[in-house]
Amino acid sequence: MLVLWDLDHTLLETGGVDREIWFALCAQLLGLPVAPAEVVPGSTAPQLLRAILVQRGATPDEADRLLPDALRLELEFLTARRDELRRRGRAMPGALAAIAVLAGRPDVLQSVLTGNQRPGAEAKLGAYALLGSLDLDIGAYGSDDSHRPALVEVARKRAEAAQPLPISAEQIVLIGDSLLDIDAAHRNGARVVAVATGEITAEQLRAAGADAVLDDLTDTGAFLAAVLGR
Repeated sequence: MLVLWDLDHTLLETGGVDREIWFALCAQLLGLPVAPAEVVPGSTAPQLLRAILVQRGATPDEADRLLPDALRLELEFLTARRDELRRRGRAMPGALAAIAVLAGRPDVLQSVLTGNQRPGAEAKLGAYALLGSLDLDIGAYGSDDSHRPALVEVARKRAEAAQPLPISAEQIVLIGDSLLDIDAAHRNGARVVAVATGEITAEQLRAAGADAVLDDLTDTGAFLAAVLGR
């Protein structure tokens, strides 16, 4: 089984540091004062940065031109604010135990499927001591593809290349808090365990067709049963 974790509001939260970074870098690129913008939960880094640039007044063509600089600045700002990331954010309750219970099973490969760029994902996971049992080399990132559903196949191929057994869609489980996590799983024939620890309610996650919905990760037994489909 291949288990793929979302990061933000599933395994961790940054206390708003990442959003501050997005708003600041987009304002800097456009020569504008910093201002908030709408962010769709589950968006990849390229999608959300491009959307913020357009919301702040960039044309679509201008946003496309500025996107490489935006992605570079995101990583630079994350590095510069690493101590603040650690101080203001946290691992979500139960996250460490949930990772650990899967790490104890020889039939489970465990990584991430996230809209973050890989260096950004590593910075966030490292800030909250979540790196230990996750094989990031077989994960998939917003820096691999801006379209979240495409990341499932990226991770599947990497996991197959890392060990001798084939991995079918039915053996893949996504864990996330957004409607886009559910959509990515459905489009690839994978299962999805949704956790209502982000902006989307448990009722909305169920209505979207999640295979299982948890209020959070604190009940390790319920979490493991949901992942295993029991």
